[in-house]
Formats: sequence, C-alpha cells, structure tokens
Amino acid sequence: WWRPDGSPLEQRPYKAMAGRVSGKNTVPREFAVRLTDLPQEPVGVRWQSEPSGSSAGCDELQNGPNNLRALAVTMPQDARTALIRIGVAAGPWHTLLEGDSGAATGSVGGGGVVFSDAYEKGGGVIISASHNIADQEVRLVAITKDGREHRSGDSIARSAANVIQLTATFPKIQRKDIQAFRLQTRPYEWAEFHKVSLRPIGESRRSGTPVPDTSGEPTETARHEASNLQTDTHRGQADSSSLPTEPDLQEMPPVVVRSEPISGQRNVTPGETEIRVTFSKPMTDRSWSWSTAWEDSTPKMLGEPKYLDDGRTCVVRAKLEPGRAYAFWLNSENFHNFQDRDGRPAVPYLLIFETKPQSSLKGSSP
Repeated sequence: WWRPDGSPLEQRPYKAMAGRVSGKNTVPREFAVRLTDLPQEPVGVRWQSEPSGSSAGCDELQNGPNNLRALAVTMPQDARTALIRIGVAAGPWHTLLEGDSGAATGSVGGGGVVFSDAYEKGGGVIISASHNIADQEVRLVAITKDGREHRSGDSIARSAANVIQLTATFPKIQRKDIQAFRLQTRPYEWAEFHKVSLRPIGESRRSGTPVPDTSGEPTETARHEASNLQTDTHRGQADSSSLPTEPDLQEMPPVVVRSEPISGQRNVTPGETEIRVTFSKPMTDRSWSWSTAWEDSTPKMLGEPKYLDDGRTCVVRAKLEPGRAYAFWLNSENFHNFQDRDGRPAVPYLLIFETKPQSSLKGSSP
C-alpha cells in the first residue's frame, strides 16, 4: 500500500474488499477514501476514474473502518497517474414520482420514469422502476395506507444503453397494505484527487513488481498488488458538464410494465393458457425475442406470438405442465428483436414463474 504520492503507507487500511477486477493488458489497482462528518443514515457513493476500466466499488470492507470506501479498477499497464473522483450522496431525498405500481409513468427533467406492476413474493412485495437518471442517487420507497414510508430491504440496479432498471424488495409488507410507491433522488457531491500515483516509489517500471516494504508485510503487499490510499477528503461540487443529456420519454427504449403471469408468481394454473407481456410504448409488429433462460426453460408454444390492437401487448399461447418452473428472456444479450416502432430494442426482462404441482390439482391422485 502507498499514498497518492507513491510514498509507503505505514499500515494497510483494511484486509480485503469483496470486488475483484481483471482485464487483458491491464493491472488492477485499489483506491481507498476515508469520509468524514457522515450522517447516521446510509450514504450513496459513486466512483469515476481516468483512465477507466473494469471496476468494482465496495462499502463493506473486511477489517476496515465504517467510514472507509474502496474502489478496484483496471488501469493500462503504462499509466503512471490517475484522476480519481468520488461522489457522496448524503442529503435529503426528493420525490420525483409517486404512483400505484404499473399505473405510474412520468416525465422528469426531460427524461422518463416507468413503474412495473408490483407483486408479492417470499412474504414481501417487489416492484421495478425504469428511468434514465444517471447523475443522482435513486431509490424506491413504499407508502402504506397508514401514511408510513418504508425503505426497501434489497435493491438491484441493471442498465442497458441509457436506461436503468431499479428493482426493490419490501419485506414483511402485503400488497393490499401499500397505497403508493415513490421514486426519490438526491444529488452527489464530488471530490477530485489529481495525479494519484499508480506505482509505489521504487517500483520497477519494466517488471511492474513492487519493491518489498521491509517495515510491513512484503508477502501480503505483493499478493494484493498495487493499491492507493487517500487518508482524508473534503466535499466538492458536482461537475455535470461531462454527463450525457437526458432524452425525452419517447427516446427511451421500451420496458416491460406488465405481464401475465406476473414475473416471480407461483402456483400458476397449468394447462393451455395465454402468456401476455405489455411494454411501455407501441412496438414493431411481428418482431420479438422469446428466448430461453436455461435449457428447456420455456413451455410448448401453441402457434405464433402476436400483438394485440394496442400495439403494446404481445401474446402467445402455451401449454404449461404442472410442477414446472418456466422462464423467458424477453430480449437478451444476444437477441433483441422486441423493438419499438423507431427500432429501439427493449430493455431485457426476465419473465419467470412456477406452475402448481400435480398433487394440488382437483381430481389428482394422492
């Protein structure tokens, strides 16, 4: 470990971080920043680096202090210094859109937000929101009928092109008790660290091997390769000049807003049925990608898919066997024929459900 100027660090700031990165013709580096004057509430952290490569941020470090945040990133082998930027979102939340799951759509700051249908799973409620808010921290909260605001237990964000799909799980809440969902944001405040050394003083530029630090643990230092520590930081102002301009709602790719069965649903009645998927905007007719999620993950299809008169709902008849788990990728990394009428591929969506077992059906044998 060493400081931003390349001088050795007296002790390692933490034992290990969860993220690992690698890349061809690159070297991995870890950067750590200590934050001060943090509130008791959790804060959001975002990293940027120049040069940039594969990266993984980490908020929970093994044997590290609570106010330390770390970034692992791949750097070009010949790079000597880097610009490291860290954004911290610690201020109050602001509500941009409130609505009742799939009924909620809105235009925000030239961009758009679309809520999916909410559904119950595992004793809780799950909902997704698709948006293109790239320069702020975003979260979903649930408002129950008694007026209380509930944070999500888990949330996952996935992105494709300039669209981000945020999925939140609200444990120990029933759907009938939720009055509305809110999409909220808060800004990042940025601090920059210029000319951070990517090599410790004394490292061989040809071999890229750090010189052992006789005052510490040379074996561990070599094993963890090169890393950097900034021991203190201050709040800076956000620089949004390099961020992309937000498009309007019409320019966003389509997203799935409703499905029958609902993704994640269990105890679906087997037999011949219609599978329906509704998108956020009119779609190109006779163009779709109902892809498998694993071998034999899809049911027997009865005829060709088709769009209903609304142009947004794609329907296919299928025969569902009892006691099966089924899954479709509606668009995927390799297949993206679900497109709007301007040719924009839909954001990939996993439709997964289970059918009732044979033993639960009327007239079945014990």
